Amino acid sequence: MAAGTFDAGIYVYPWDVVGDPAAAERVAGLGVGHATVAAFYHATRALTPRHPGHRVVVAERSAAYLPVGPAWSHLLPEPSFAASFHATPRPRVSLANTGVDMATLPAGTTGVVVNCWNGSAAPVEASVEAMGEVVPGRGHRVQVYAGLLGIRGMGGDPEGLARVIAEVRAAGAAGVRIYHAGLAGADDLTAIGKALADA
Repeated sequence: MAAGTFDAGIYVYPWDVVGDPAAAERVAGLGVGHATVAAFYHATRALTPRHPGHRVVVAERSAAYLPVGPAWSHLLPEPSFAASFHATPRPRVSLANTGVDMATLPAGTTGVVVNCWNGSAAPVEASVEAMGEVVPGRGHRVQVYAGLLGIRGMGGDPEGLARVIAEVRAAGAAGVRIYHAGLAGADDLTAIGKALADA
């Protein structure tokens, strides 16, 4: 992988950003290259501590938070937009390894995000190896991204995030995706921003 191509992004949820005029500036202040909106999500009760209009959101059912179908095609991204899936290199080992089996990725998949919440680069190593085995014949390369936690209250280690980012990068990750930053306290956000700046 060429130097300077490491891609850092953050996941946000529609209820975190819709109706919050400061959300874009707050996310950009972390130093990420982009934000990924969870356009399809399961039922949940979610905290939104920084939203100016609400602190808790209840989504009573799974939903698509974007218009879909032929009538909306002019509003959707071009067919060459990035399509990433949560995936696991070992789908039969444990239910804790969430995601689709990499051998069953749909055509057009450009990336997979693997769970590295425990701070280990092993899922990235296994995924990079699996992509070499299952991707031939697809006509494109599938990038592997490490899903990381940087929030202390969810088991993350914000101060250790720079070390983990360096390890997953060395293991072959094309980038990282930081989860649940909308729940991070000010100290955690500062640590996340510093770790991403050092990436």
